[in-house]
Parts: sequence; C-alpha cells; structure tokens
Amino acid sequence: MFDNDLTIVFQGPIIEDIALESILSVKETLPNVKIILSTWEDDAERAERIQKAIPFKISLILNKDPGAKYIKPNSPLNINRLIVSSLSGVKAAKTQYVFKCRSDIKFINNGFVEIYNNYCNLQENNGRKFFEKRVLISNQTTLDPLVVPIIYHTCDWLALGKKTDLIKMFDIDLMPDNDFHWFLNNKKPEDLIDPGRVSRYCSEDYLGYKLCEKFIPTVDHKNYYHFNDEQLKLWQDIVGDNFIIASNYQIGVVALKYKKLKSFFLYKSYSHVGWKVLSGIDISFSEFLVDLYVKKIRFSLYMCYTVFIQIRSNLKI
Repeated sequence: MFDNDLTIVFQGPIIEDIALESILSVKETLPNVKIILSTWEDDAERAERIQKAIPFKISLILNKDPGAKYIKPNSPLNINRLIVSSLSGVKAAKTQYVFKCRSDIKFINNGFVEIYNNYCNLQENNGRKFFEKRVLISNQTTLDPLVVPIIYHTCDWLALGKKTDLIKMFDIDLMPDNDFHWFLNNKKPEDLIDPGRVSRYCSEDYLGYKLCEKFIPTVDHKNYYHFNDEQLKLWQDIVGDNFIIASNYQIGVVALKYKKLKSFFLYKSYSHVGWKVLSGIDISFSEFLVDLYVKKIRFSLYMCYTVFIQIRSNLKI
C-alpha cells in the first residue's frame, strides 16, 4: 500500500547515538520512505549533527519546548511535548500515510506493513468510528481496563495511519497547568493504581480521552481514576472500531531507551487477539488458548519479579 507514500516522523528529544541508530534503521527496512525529525529548538545542534551524519535526506523541525512538569519525584509528565512534536511532524509530512514514533524507536523489520494492510479497512463493529482508516498503535501501554482500571489509556509510543487521521489524534489541547498537580488540590481516591502521582491524567489516557471526546459527546473522563461500566463499554467500542493493536514485536520495532523492559509487563495490556475480539474478528479456539496461556505466564512472572524486588529492597541488596 505505502510504496513511496509513507513518512516516518521521529519525535521527541535527541540522544545522539540512539536517534542516529533509529533513523538509520528505517532505510534498511523501507528504502523509499521519507523521514522527518521533529525535536526542540534547544536540540538544534544535536539535530544538525545527525542530519549531517546520515547519508540520505531527512527533514528537520525545531519546535519551541512547552516543557514538562513533575507529577511525582523524578517523574516529569511529557504529554505537552508529545502533542507539540507529534502534531508539527505529522502536519509537515507530504505523504498520505504517516508513521509517528518516538525518537528512540528502532525498526527491526517491516511487520507493520502487513498488519496495517490486513486491517486498516476493517469495517466498524460498534458504530463508533471516527477515523477514515484504522490507526495502528502498540499494545505496550495500551492498558486493558479489565486488568488495570484506567480507561482511554492509549500507547503514545507510535501510531501509523492516514495523515488526516493522525492529525485528528494529536490535534488536541495541551494539558492545562492545574491538571499536572490536580490531586494536590482535589481529593484523590485510594492511592493504589499509581501511588504518589498528583496529576489528573497520565499521558496515555489524556491523549485517548481528548481524541475521543472530540467525536463522541458521551465520553466522560474526570481523571485517570474515573471508571464505570458505561465508559468502559464505550472505550471498548471505540478501540474495536478505530484502532489496530499489536505488540512491538509484531510491528517490528524496539525502543532503544527501554531495551531491558520486561515483556511480562504486557500482562496488563491488550493483546492482538484481545483487540481482534473487540473488533468483531473471529478467532480460533487455539488462538484463544494461546493468548490466555501467555497472559497467565506473564502475570505469574510479574508476580515473581515483584516479590524478588521486594525481598531485594528489604535486604538492601
């Protein structure tokens, strides 16, 4: 489908060796693709060095950094940086299709081409479609709210779709200043999901919520704790009608910044098979069993890891 009609938009800060490796990896899998690097004015020198070091043309966008506020110790919330650098990069693309990704995403293969071609024109199943064609996202942080009770939590690492659809996705309001410290001034429910967080939203559920509320008036998401059966069903219908969800492995990418990220953390995310069910795609009994087995194994490994970390902490190893 893509031929010469795809732009890869790398967005975010520049760590030179990582960004260089990421950009070079694209041409090994898709030699005809266009490339945009959307970063910050403060990163201009590093960006220009990368531009000179690469043996092919890339376009460079330098954005004014909107900054990030800390929502707990050592944890800045970069949602406004994500919105600004993603939207400017997508808008600058001259192709019909755009693959927006973090500046540390390395392309291992072009698995995403087959996945997108197979499902981008899949008919809606729930009457909640607002994209012209489906948008492919990673399941890395696309949480299954039946496992972790956060709705609209959409992975922001990457998105592949029509340029017009990705503009819809990232053309949203920046998070207001008071939302970053919302729970310092508002009562917080039991502090169980993300202890110590004071922001009203996570990056991922803010992105998903602000996208969906533009098109569906009944979307209601007061904060990342806000959960009820009506909004759960609505979010499941939206996922089933507008997205394609697959793992980084299936898509053919790896985040160089998170090379050591344990795969068992995916126990809390939608699987590709789980997405198929939401989209009304028939799955075989063997697919169901394998998916269930993998989830249980991942959860068991996660629990073992949690116990190990606790023991190590207690022993101060």
